[in-house]
Amino acid sequence: MLSAHYHIEMARLRHAELEQSARRYRASRREPPPLPAAQPVTMRIGTLPDGAALEQMAKRKLRRPPLAPLLIGELAGRPVAAVSLMNGAIVAERQDAAEDVVALLRLRALQLRRGHSRAGR
Repeated sequence: MLSAHYHIEMARLRHAELEQSARRYRASRREPPPLPAAQPVTMRIGTLPDGAALEQMAKRKLRRPPLAPLLIGELAGRPVAAVSLMNGAIVAERQDAAEDVVALLRLRALQLRRGHSRAGR
């Protein structure tokens, strides 16, 4: 017959196994962390006061500012990209978020150019 100490030790080991298994199960069931909240993008026609911000962006990219009229893309109230409605030239900040804004600006500029050409018919 097995001693009481042996039974107690077996019960402790089994309890530790079950605890570890439960921790692994709970960890696997955790939801992934939420995605960061997307920042709203503002698109608008460029105005004279945008000149300074566009000059700064263009200097950082060693380019000239795009020709007016411009479509400006803003994140958190700050211009991060601009596209010329005249020739499609683009200037943008050096950041990943600006890539998405540039894509939106290109699409909107295309829509505006198509609408303008249809209106002239």
